[in-house]
Amino acid sequence: MGIAVTHPYLVLKFDGGDADRHAVDMRALARSMLGFDRILSDCVVLLVSRRLPKRGERAPLIIQAQEPRRGSFELLAFIQNHYDELALMAKAVSDAGGENVWELASAVLEYFGRRKKEADAHVEALVQMNAAHLAARDKSEERIFADQAAWRELIKSFISREERPAVDAVAAIGPSVRRLAFSSSTSGQTVVDEPMAEAIRSKGEMDVSDLQEITLTTDGWIYHNRTLSVHHPEQPGRFMTAKVRDPLADQEPNAYADAALRKATIAVRAKLARRAGALESIYIMDFVGVAEGA
Repeated sequence: MGIAVTHPYLVLKFDGGDADRHAVDMRALARSMLGFDRILSDCVVLLVSRRLPKRGERAPLIIQAQEPRRGSFELLAFIQNHYDELALMAKAVSDAGGENVWELASAVLEYFGRRKKEADAHVEALVQMNAAHLAARDKSEERIFADQAAWRELIKSFISREERPAVDAVAAIGPSVRRLAFSSSTSGQTVVDEPMAEAIRSKGEMDVSDLQEITLTTDGWIYHNRTLSVHHPEQPGRFMTAKVRDPLADQEPNAYADAALRKATIAVRAKLARRAGALESIYIMDFVGVAEGA
């Protein structure tokens, strides 16, 4: 008999793009849900059994859509148990308000999104949770230290195996929606935006910078896909396109179209995607202003 552990729950919230109309492309959403199903199921198996998941093994999940909220598409994931060790699983997903499941799944997304520092922080949080658990059971300091090292290595081995479901999990980001916020009922929030989703899909070949302010000289504006033609910031004489993900681009007057009409130089906050060190894509997230004299 299955029992639904309804607290804590995990929240998947899609924003931007189709989600602004409280919708998501069905094919992309289905693939994303299958990816998250695999990641979250594998996370529960690891946390409960302290081993890597076996082929075909899964912890059942229930997905429940929230009532419509303006400008987003939100789903709740409840973890359902069909194992004999019911009490153990319930404790695994309930400890720290389910934060352990969120930490582990977030580590997977951050790792393949080429955000290794953030992924390592999630791993260390899990290691410290485990140390606190052992200390509460009066384990020796030597035992805690040895267990921490073994647990850290097991988690890292687990993460390295989750690339395929991570790629599936972000399928809707870009083609249908602009970003995904992933959280538990008590934890912080992991946000996967288009640049990070592209890094995950590139399977380790692309690095994406943090948000930074840069200046770009504009050359043209393409309305149908919100793309700005700009002078290549690192290769004089060449041009490239920048993907504008700033909601300001949907408003009138359109600051980007106006700047492009005048071939103006603008300051923006953007994320830069590089492959083998070469600048491949620019994702503009915020408009700062037109440079003086432009």
